[in-house]
Formats: sequence, C-alpha cells, structure tokens
Amino acid sequence: MKLQGRPVSETQPADQQYLGWNNAAGLWEPKTVPAPPVTSIFGRSGTVAAQNGDYAFPQVSGTLAAAQLPATVMRTDSNNTVTAGTEDMRGADHTLPMKSGATAKPAVHVPGGRDILRHDAPAGNNVYGCTAADTWSAQGTNLTVASDGTVVGWRSKANFTTGPGLLSLMADTGSEIDILWALDTSVVQTQQGEQTGRALLCASASGSTSSYQCSLTPTLGAYVAGMTLHWKPDVNGSGGPTTLNVDTLELCPSNCGMGSAIPP
Repeated sequence: MKLQGRPVSETQPADQQYLGWNNAAGLWEPKTVPAPPVTSIFGRSGTVAAQNGDYAFPQVSGTLAAAQLPATVMRTDSNNTVTAGTEDMRGADHTLPMKSGATAKPAVHVPGGRDILRHDAPAGNNVYGCTAADTWSAQGTNLTVASDGTVVGWRSKANFTTGPGLLSLMADTGSEIDILWALDTSVVQTQQGEQTGRALLCASASGSTSSYQCSLTPTLGAYVAGMTLHWKPDVNGSGGPTTLNVDTLELCPSNCGMGSAIPP
C-alpha cells in the first residue's frame, strides 16, 4: 500500500497512535503522540497564567522603576553604595547613623568610612571616628581633663577655680582661650611688700600716750597667736599701763608684753 506514492508500513498501530512519516525508513508508519513538553509550571498544571512571584530578577529585562521595587531593597549582608542623589531621612521616625554597642572598636577601618558609638565609654565622650588608617579618635567638643597626666574625667565644660591668694584671668581671643594666673596681693605677701614693710605696718595716729590705735591693709580680721606686727607709735608713751587696739578689734591687754612704747 502506498500513500501519495510512498509506501506505508504494515505494522499494526496501537491506540492513540497516528500515521507519521519516517524519513530514514522512507515510509509511513504508526507514531505515538509525544508527551506534552511542559506538564506543570510554578506548581500549577493545565492552562497557566502568570502570577506575582513567577519570575526572579535575573529573568526580568528592561528598565526597573522605583515603584516596582519591593518595600525592602537594602540588603544587610552586603554593601549598599549610593553614588548619586539625595538620601532624605527627615521623615523617618528613627535613624541609626553608626555602629553602636559595648564592644571593642574595630581594628581595621579606613578614614571617613566608619563612626562608632561606644556604650561603655563616658557619656559625652563616646563617639569615635576614623581619622586615619586604623586610628580611632574621639569626636565632638568634649574635653578630656587631666591633672599632672592623670585623667580626671570627660566633660563638655571645664571650670577653673582658684584657692586663697590666687586670681584667674581669662579671655577669648576668637581662636583660643587665654588663661592667666596671678597672685592676690591682698592675701599673699610679695617681695615688694616685704621690702617696703607696708604689708605688716600698723602706724598709730591716735595721739594718745597710753591707748594706741592703728590699722592694717587689708583690715585684720582677728588676732592670731604668733602674728608679727610692725607697729609705729605716733607719740612717745607715758611709761604707764599701755593698750593697743588694731583695726578696732579689741584692746590688747595692759603693757601688751611690749614694755615701754618706742618713740616714733
């Protein structure tokens, strides 16, 4: 038997077979219908319509618009480098600008590439920045206060106070704060005061020969055991009982251990 002038195989066809051409054998013969090339896709069979999630990013071509990006686009396991545009964080409820924690500062870092907030450092002095290769430096206006090389503390303000006999004069030059320490000559004896004798001079001007009065500069607050006084009487004493009143504190007892008054 022939079909269109070509021989037909005498093989008995099976159910659901069709008559197909075998070019190698040069005849028509029974053929089995091939299985569907795709039995299912994305877990679905039959007529398959595309759904969300059917395609991965490598399968997508063309230009990707910002509106097509998912809500979370920044990865936490790799670098995210922004090369252009403005990152506006003003509308965010919270921003976390730097690494933080009570851990050691990373040993390897590059200038300008990392800041860190140390929870285990004193408040106000716990922000560090990479200022040179593998070098951390405390940031901000905080001041490290030390006494003879021993750190006292970290604060944003330093208050300089003086004890008795010292004066502190400070001025802001615009580029620095100048601090000048000086002696309070109303409290501390100086070489000039010692040479002139003025510091201990108490000169009387009462005109009395038995009840002398004198004043010191600054005014004496109280008699102190062992104190030294350069007393200069204004008139000769009468030779009898004599008192001396310094800065109207009280009368020095009779004779006052002085014996006769020294003439001026």
